[in-house]
Amino acid sequence: MISPFRLQYALTLAALTALFSLWRTWKIAAFFGCFAMLNLVVIGPALFRKDSLPTPPGATLRAVLINVRTENQRHDLVRSFLAETNPDFIVLEEVDSKWIAALAELKRTHPHSIVEAREDNFGIAFFSKLPIQRGETLFLGGAEIPSLIVRFDSLGGALTILATHPLPPGGPEYSRTRNAQLAAIPSCVAQERGGIVLLGDLNATPWCHPFRKLVVASGLKLGGIESGFHASWPVDFFPLRIPIDHCLINSNVVVTAEKTGPNIGSDHFPLVVDFKLRF
Repeated sequence: MISPFRLQYALTLAALTALFSLWRTWKIAAFFGCFAMLNLVVIGPALFRKDSLPTPPGATLRAVLINVRTENQRHDLVRSFLAETNPDFIVLEEVDSKWIAALAELKRTHPHSIVEAREDNFGIAFFSKLPIQRGETLFLGGAEIPSLIVRFDSLGGALTILATHPLPPGGPEYSRTRNAQLAAIPSCVAQERGGIVLLGDLNATPWCHPFRKLVVASGLKLGGIESGFHASWPVDFFPLRIPIDHCLINSNVVVTAEKTGPNIGSDHFPLVVDFKLRF
């Protein structure tokens, strides 16, 4: 529960280092400075990375990820945002039957879908403009929480999108389950061919140990081209805002743009990802 906030620790410790330096209390300043640097070393690869891969030719595809928050009543804001961004693929998390009914018009603009609505904050839905070759519901890591995997073959090559929403690490049992869900992703995508895109509120920052294990084991990487720090939660308290909504990709995908969207009434900001396929 405390490991996601390393940027906040680094900034606070850096401020204390500066303060004690002004007071010429050098030993205390050095103490705080060392711990500030330790946190910066851990989060640095996510904060300052840059992907130098050339942009391939071909059409740009857009995916939007939104954790709508089940109790959020601002269906109008979500509808307006989706109409404005006009994505090819939409991943919605924490959707219940009311949310699916409120967004029924998506069936017109995005007629291909897989929907697993639930009333427990772990409903998930996928909508696409493009025909889905094959889609299925998965339960990663033994958790009774649905994830969706969808495959496309009409883009000049294969594309697989995995949408998932692991449990938050709100205690030992939830943490173990979250970690098991993340650990199950590499084997889930290992046999997929072509481009792979993982979208989800992973309830983990890029510097959390289970997240780093996922990246190493799967070969996936963060999709953003400049910075991994697209802080997406919590919307209402900026000082503790951290990146837990992610796009991970394999080497057959190049992200050309990635940004967070506006406040749509949820405790999460939406994530908008533009990408191209490399074959």
